Amino acid sequence: MARIDFGGVKETVVTRKEFPMAKAKRILRNETIAVIGYGVQGPAQSLNLKDNGCKVIIGQSPAFPRDWDRARRDGWVPGKTLFDIEEACPARDHHPDARVRRRPEADLADSQAEHETRCRAVFFARLFHYF
Repeated sequence: MARIDFGGVKETVVTRKEFPMAKAKRILRNETIAVIGYGVQGPAQSLNLKDNGCKVIIGQSPAFPRDWDRARRDGWVPGKTLFDIEEACPARDHHPDARVRRRPEADLADSQAEHETRCRAVFFARLFHYF
C-alpha cells in the first residue's frame, strides 16, 4: 500500500501490487456495480469497468438531461443499464444484485446516502483509476 498526501490529508491507497487486475476480476465476476452519477468522472470510470468485463449499471437523474443523454449516447440503455438514481439503488429493491456501488461525485445529496447503507461496498472516486 502507498501513503499519499492529498493537500495535507494523508491517505492509504491500495495499489495494484496488493490488488492486481486478476483478483479484482475474480472478486467482481458475479457482482453488479452501480455507478451513481454520469457527470465528470462517471463516463470514464463506468466504461472502463464495463470494458474490463464488469457488469455495470448507471444511476443518473433524468432531471439532468445533458448527463442522461450522454449516458445514452455512450451506449447505456434506459431501463436495462441506465436508471434513475432511486432505481439504481439496491435499498429500493429495484436492483438487489447491485451490491458494489461507485460514487464519482463525493458530494451527492445526503438524501441519497440512506440508500447506500445496505450495499456490501461503497467507494468514492477522487483522483484514482481503478482498472
